[in-house]
Amino acid sequence: MGGRDPTVSPRTRARPLWRRSKRRFDRARASWPQWLVEFSRLLGERPARATFTRAAARSRLRESAMDDGSKRRRVDPPARDAPSVDIDDSTTGGGVLGLLLARFDELKGELERSREETRAEHLETRRTLAELNDRVKAIHPTFDANEQLASVVFAHVKDVRTRVALAQVNSVWRKASKHASFLPASLDFTGCPPPDVLNEIETWPLRCDYVVGFEGVLDLPEAHFHDLLRQAGADLSKSSQQLELGYFYDKRKRDEKAMEWYMKGAQQGNTICEYNIGVNYFDGHGVEKNVDKALEWFMKAVSKGHTSALSGVGRVHALKSQHEEAFEWFTKAAAQGDSDAKYNLGMCYEYGEGVTKDIPKAIKWYTKAAKQGDDEAKEKVRELILVATIAVNAQGALV
Repeated sequence: MGGRDPTVSPRTRARPLWRRSKRRFDRARASWPQWLVEFSRLLGERPARATFTRAAARSRLRESAMDDGSKRRRVDPPARDAPSVDIDDSTTGGGVLGLLLARFDELKGELERSREETRAEHLETRRTLAELNDRVKAIHPTFDANEQLASVVFAHVKDVRTRVALAQVNSVWRKASKHASFLPASLDFTGCPPPDVLNEIETWPLRCDYVVGFEGVLDLPEAHFHDLLRQAGADLSKSSQQLELGYFYDKRKRDEKAMEWYMKGAQQGNTICEYNIGVNYFDGHGVEKNVDKALEWFMKAVSKGHTSALSGVGRVHALKSQHEEAFEWFTKAAAQGDSDAKYNLGMCYEYGEGVTKDIPKAIKWYTKAAKQGDDEAKEKVRELILVATIAVNAQGALV
């Protein structure tokens, strides 16, 4: 009777102990003094506390959660879409990667096609807008009152000093002042430039520069253009000014007109005109290329002491493969300081034409031409020095 029953749970065993302790409490209370009993009766006994185990609390919480679950059902998230590539279950890992890469290439091609279509649509839209803009301009042409006023004013103002002053109004008036279509029939150069600044010999080239500086001046009738030059002080009957006019045409690629005025100057014995005619025949500018006629005009200029004409004669001989004669004429011209002749002597020594090949002498003559500002000679000097240096280093490596 005194031993514990092992089949009884600990919770069951704990109850007799609690009951026994309560009986001991009751027996102890029977022996309390009378005042303590009365005091206990007045206060009233504390109600028994409702007890429950932790397991019971967890059970109640689960029951409460189940009740809430019956009221609010759980909503599962939507399933993710599977990739749009058909993959066989039997496909290996490498096969799956290949299919994905193929799909990627397909999408990439579609993107490129979409870009091309967008680009084509963009270009078509731009063309359409440009056509629409042109039509609007044709229907409603723009009108710049300031530009129209400037053109009318400059077309009637003959005094050059007044024209120069009006050009300072603004950019529109400055542009109108430089256009040949807004020139009057004649110009008055009185007091331009002031006579106390330059003498008459120095003045007329500046006046002529003012005339030839107009935009589209060569589109004017030739008689009008020449009249303006005469009003500026040019005397087109003089060979020196015929040379200047020929050079003006030459710079603007009007080769036939340049040749015409060079001929007029050459008829009066102008040496430079004779040389320029030889150059035009040699290069075929304004006339058909003819080296024999070029040699003829070069010799005329040589007879009058023209240094560059010496080099011109040498070029004609070189073109005819007469290298010894060419070398002689280049030597004569170089002795008088002609830079082209010095460059040509460098060519002769570099390639051994008309003289024994000698690279150091070629560098020497190229250097002399380079010192006179010949850019091609400078490149030749750098090139030959580099080649010579490489050759020396290669010989040293072989030794």
